[in-house]
Amino acid sequence: LCDPPAISGQHDSAAAVTAIAAFQECPRKYFVSTLAEGERIFDGDGGIAIGLAAHRLLAGEKIDDPEAQALVARFGESELGARSRRAIRVEREFDFMLHVEDIVLRGRIDLWFEENGELIVVDYKTDRDESRADQYALQLRLYALALARYAGRLPDRALLYYLRTDRVVPIGLAGSELDRARAAVAEFRDAQERLKFPLRVGERCAHCEFFGKLCPAGI
Repeated sequence: LCDPPAISGQHDSAAAVTAIAAFQECPRKYFVSTLAEGERIFDGDGGIAIGLAAHRLLAGEKIDDPEAQALVARFGESELGARSRRAIRVEREFDFMLHVEDIVLRGRIDLWFEENGELIVVDYKTDRDESRADQYALQLRLYALALARYAGRLPDRALLYYLRTDRVVPIGLAGSELDRARAAVAEFRDAQERLKFPLRVGERCAHCEFFGKLCPAGI
């Protein structure tokens, strides 16, 4: 008898950048969430509605939401907001697709602009908990790779902007950091090929909606 042929090509041919970021945070949480609800975006703070409203306002829509309007006004008064208004080239809610490690990534960049010779990519956050910057870094690095394809060069700066506190967090774009972002996509692909989604146990497990239910993590 011959050995059965190796099974390959079982990974998703396309995925959202947010799915890659969710997988990196915890492969098991990503897997369980896709079974439970389909592909999800992890907001991390529960403020999905206010976040969506703020993003729509920042994209130029008219929305009657006082809390979201206050957040957007804070950005408008910031140095970063002023720079975006002076930009010679600016895009908001910029949809893209990018081929990385045999997967077509899709995503939406909140804001990118070119001003005073600098190309800058920005991701807005409405989180009250600002401790997740490291977890958001992967998203911004993949956005930077995508922008390089569309703008013709890598951004000079990638920034997380927290709307509630006017806090700006720079995200590194060194070659090694971008290589790790590509490697994260490969890890996502390989996990689907092997159907192995290991636990990534940590303090965050206590706040996970699957802890003690569909997930067997112990902390």
